[in-house]
Amino acid sequence: MDFAFSDEQQAIRDTARRFASEHLAPSYRKREAEGMIGSAVTLGMGELGLIGTDLPEEYGGLGLDCVTTGIIIEEIAAADLNVSYVQLMGSLNGKILAEHAKPELASKVIGDLCAGKILTGLGLTEP
Repeated sequence: MDFAFSDEQQAIRDTARRFASEHLAPSYRKREAEGMIGSAVTLGMGELGLIGTDLPEEYGGLGLDCVTTGIIIEEIAAADLNVSYVQLMGSLNGKILAEHAKPELASKVIGDLCAGKILTGLGLTEP
């Protein structure tokens, strides 16, 4: 088996790494102190196609595989673990919407999610 990244995966990794090193790492401490990520970061990620990459194309995702999505999460997390959750939660909640929401709602919400215009969250309780 060949576990090497494909050319496309390498290009996406390089894009995510460049974004992380130029836009995330230098301002990590500021975001951490303020306790917020900010729309400039999420919109920047959206412009580069770094959110919801594994979501269906018909809803605004890129339809990429989970390995490529994991590559993006790793590169973002290397600069700011908190920001990596933008992609992680986007993929998780976007997948739930893609599979269970009405198509009109899924298209609107997932499109905005992938563009970095909105964030999603997930609330869980323990018994």
